[in-house]
Amino acid sequence: SLDGDIAVDRGHYTFLADLWISAGQVDHGLWYLESAARAYPEEFTFHHALSGQLLTLGRLPEALAEAERAVTTGYGDNRLRAEKRRAEILVALGRNDEAKASLDAAISTAERPAEGVQVRTTRYLKELEAYRAGL
Repeated sequence: SLDGDIAVDRGHYTFLADLWISAGQVDHGLWYLESAARAYPEEFTFHHALSGQLLTLGRLPEALAEAERAVTTGYGDNRLRAEKRRAEILVALGRNDEAKASLDAAISTAERPAEGVQVRTTRYLKELEAYRAGL
């Protein structure tokens, strides 16, 4: 249950935002993510979730700003997810050349796990490469 303290409730915010937005209460759902992003500006999770919701809503400039924040606060495999989101938003904005350049940089600088190591990084890199190949 929620107790009204963001530090205690924050683990529920992305889930609650999804519920509110799917119920048609978009502003209320976005409020959860925006509040958490303000309270935890250096945390990837809320910027990434907010960028995805804004992209879905077609609010592309805002989505791009949040995706940029997700890229700068992300690390490891989370940063790869943020890079893909940023590229998707750039494509939606008609900025394909920027998306390609961004993906090329992300792919070329990513730390690759050793062969046979089963981690999400491998999957996210393949997704980035596949998305880039489709542009």
